[in-house]
Amino acid sequence: MGAKFAAFLERPSAGFGIERCLYELNHGLPCASPRLPSVGADTVHALLASLDLAEERVPDELPVDRHVAAFLAARLPGLIDRELHDMADGTNSARALVAEIRLLSYAQSRSGQDSLPARAGHYRAHLAPALERLHSRQLSDEVQHAVAAAAVRGNLAELVEAIDDSRIWRHDDTGFRTARSHWIAAKQEIATLEAVAGQCGEAARALGHRAAAWVASVAAAGALAVLVVAQVA
Repeated sequence: MGAKFAAFLERPSAGFGIERCLYELNHGLPCASPRLPSVGADTVHALLASLDLAEERVPDELPVDRHVAAFLAARLPGLIDRELHDMADGTNSARALVAEIRLLSYAQSRSGQDSLPARAGHYRAHLAPALERLHSRQLSDEVQHAVAAAAVRGNLAELVEAIDDSRIWRHDDTGFRTARSHWIAAKQEIATLEAVAGQCGEAARALGHRAAAWVASVAAAGALAVLVVAQVA
């Protein structure tokens, strides 16, 4: 038991620390997050409902602070270490955001909370910059449509399914690489054709110069012959 809490205290990220020890030792203690609009959220179901209400009152604030993360880690069955680890990634805000949605999605499925429309709408707005990174307009439209539908239903699991699929990003990246290689090949072909056209132009100009010189020499010879004939006559 002591080693378990010592391990919590050694990890400074959200979901651990003194807050985790607090909720592990006091299973009836409500979540003490200052982001909740009211006290008394002593179950996961009540916490999610309070977070949804908080979004309606104070929009655009990310809900999972140290207390919320520790409360969920202490109350939810199973391990959520992957989500807590990704949420602590200060180098990748998109990854941290998706991890937070996964965490609350798991909490929603375990608690039986049917719909979190305000929270889902909040995440939809925050996901927009990440979805703009998709190169394929068609794929982007499809993903954004799925995200919008999930947000309307307040279903965080559907939201996660729409965005947290590595196949989407691989498909988009493959399509982009293919299109880029075609563009590079086309650009090289255009450059080659322009070079050939330039060489043909130079050859045509050189031939024109030689023809003009030949015509001039013929004309001069003709003029000279006229002069000679005139003098003889």
